[in-house]
Amino acid sequence: MNLIGGPQSIPAGLFRKTTSARLNAKLNSYALSGWCLQVLAEASLIKAPPYQTGSVTDEFLNDLVRLSAQKAGPKLAQEALRQIGVILVIVPHLKNTYLDGAVFMTLEGRPIIGLTLRYDKETQADSFAESHLLPKDFDLDQQEVVSTFDVLTYAHEHGIAPAIVAGRIQHTKQNYRLFANLLGRGEVTPVFGIAHEAE
Repeated sequence: MNLIGGPQSIPAGLFRKTTSARLNAKLNSYALSGWCLQVLAEASLIKAPPYQTGSVTDEFLNDLVRLSAQKAGPKLAQEALRQIGVILVIVPHLKNTYLDGAVFMTLEGRPIIGLTLRYDKETQADSFAESHLLPKDFDLDQQEVVSTFDVLTYAHEHGIAPAIVAGRIQHTKQNYRLFANLLGRGEVTPVFGIAHEAE
């Protein structure tokens, strides 16, 4: 903990976690702080160039998305982020944190992304996905009937992971059972050489 300056060194973070009021009531703030400290400690050991505001361009994001089609895509994305000064670390969740990840900006201006990979899959589409992960003319999510073949074909033609296409369709239709087998469950943690732990 002293490596990063102790608990007072935790910058304000943006957290991605469950929105369930029942689970949030069980959230352990000490465990959450401990997880944040671990993220910052691990990030402090990674050498990277200084982050320059404006480095994360639309072109950079598009290149990042295309890495998703490769088996080692998550690791390649981690390195691409490091090269522009953004540190991505994987720290397993702690009990009663119900956390998927968080983003921090250190006092030195270093962006740090911490992920738990507690579900070990690519997450559902959200506003970021709508604007960056798929072309503006994407319309599979508007079709009444979409097959697995349609999803796989679209992903292949656009050089992205099927999980991104499936996630967008799930999000639009608010049906998270659709194409659940395409979300890459159990495929991310092995890329980082860590074992997946259940919630």
